[in-house]
Amino acid sequence: MFEVDKETNIIVNSCLYSLNFSNLANDSLQEPKWRVLFDYKSEYNLADLTKKSFEDLVMNWEKGKKLELLEKYAQNFNSKIDGPLDSIKSAVKKKYYICQAKTFSSDEYRKCMGIYYWILPFSGPEPKGEFPSIVYWLWKVFDGKWHEIPKKTNSI
Repeated sequence: MFEVDKETNIIVNSCLYSLNFSNLANDSLQEPKWRVLFDYKSEYNLADLTKKSFEDLVMNWEKGKKLELLEKYAQNFNSKIDGPLDSIKSAVKKKYYICQAKTFSSDEYRKCMGIYYWILPFSGPEPKGEFPSIVYWLWKVFDGKWHEIPKKTNSI
């Protein structure tokens, strides 16, 4: 949910909520309970939600600073379902979360990851309930712009 300044229409904060249905198991007449998982400004110690603030945060992570906030980002990225993660202990996982935070397209992500893009599928346990890493890796190898049909041009 976004908090927006009424006069400028600028987003001033954003909160991520969770809906807990477990309390409904014993009492179907009870309302589901919403809870705030976190708000971005408080969670990541941001002055505001401008692009510059996020870029500065990611730049700190790349320099090895404020890694406790990167750990929070990793947990939030995984919806805090796994409990404490050792996600940023390896260079590959650290790079993975930094690239997730700073890119918007799969091409930007691959470029950001560099060689780590090819190492990541082999760097950890198998994803739960998904394809084995080797199958996922092969799929990612063949996923890219090279297999798109080029557009016709007027040049000779």
